[in-house]
Amino acid sequence: MASIFEISKGAVRAKEYPGCTSQFFILQKYEKYIQTRLAVDPDKPPALENYRGAGRRGINFYMPLKRGISAKDKKLLRELDDFTQDIDEFLLIEENAVRLKGMFADSADYDIIWARVADSDDEAPAGYCSLGFDVCYPLCFDETFSAVLTAANRMKLGDRLNGNGLFDSPFAAQQFLVDYAKQDFCDEGEFCISEIFGKPDEEKIIVFPGKQQ
Repeated sequence: MASIFEISKGAVRAKEYPGCTSQFFILQKYEKYIQTRLAVDPDKPPALENYRGAGRRGINFYMPLKRGISAKDKKLLRELDDFTQDIDEFLLIEENAVRLKGMFADSADYDIIWARVADSDDEAPAGYCSLGFDVCYPLCFDETFSAVLTAANRMKLGDRLNGNGLFDSPFAAQQFLVDYAKQDFCDEGEFCISEIFGKPDEEKIIVFPGKQQ
């Protein structure tokens, strides 16, 4: 049984995970996120040098499209945007994620990752390697808030995270969740511990021995 954790009044309670336990995500590369952030507020450097988790900005359907995309692709975008076709179900398949990412003009600024709830039995796709564990909202295309990325400045997490800005084990991520719940800046609500996977040929991804699928 996959688990979800509810934070309320400083306490953490586990319960059964209610939804889809794995899918692909199309997320802005961290270095691009940093460039955008520093352009707005140059006096606030990021706490993490690298971060490959789920808390990065996702694509949206108002981003500029590549020139010359087909009528079929434009129709798909309209269906995904108005929920005629379910985006989370669509992103269960890697080929769909690659197709969708390729429709946008700035697609080079985005990565494709695969994430699963840490205690689920879902098998990682071929060619993807574990990057570590994030603490984030339940898996959903347009909800990629990460407690790890948000807390990095305030909780001094540098020594607790690996080179991808993630935890090395679900136990370490759960310990962080307990600590995070006690902070006055904590967001109450439901969180899951997600194992993040990426392809080892992606820029700046650090792969851990024995984790390749």
